Amino acid sequence: MGAVAVMRAISLHDIQPDAAILESPFDRLLSTVCHRFEAMGIPSFPGAELIVSSSQGSEPHIAAPQRPKGRWGANE
Repeated sequence: MGAVAVMRAISLHDIQPDAAILESPFDRLLSTVCHRFEAMGIPSFPGAELIVSSSQGSEPHIAAPQRPKGRWGANE
C-alpha cells in the first residue's frame, strides 16, 4: 500500500513532483484481501470479510458483503 501513501502525501502536502512512478495502488483493503484469497485458490467469502472487519477493531459481522464489480455472477 506504499503507492497509496505516496499519492496521499502528494495530495495532502501540496507536493508538485515532476513524475511519480507508482506500482499497484489498491482500491480498498477488502478487495486486496479478496484478490489474495482468489490467487491462492481459496473462496474469498466470508474469509476476507472476517479478516478485514476484525483488523478494523470491530466485531466480525457479515451484513452485506462489499465486493468489486463482476464478482457475483458468471456473466463477468
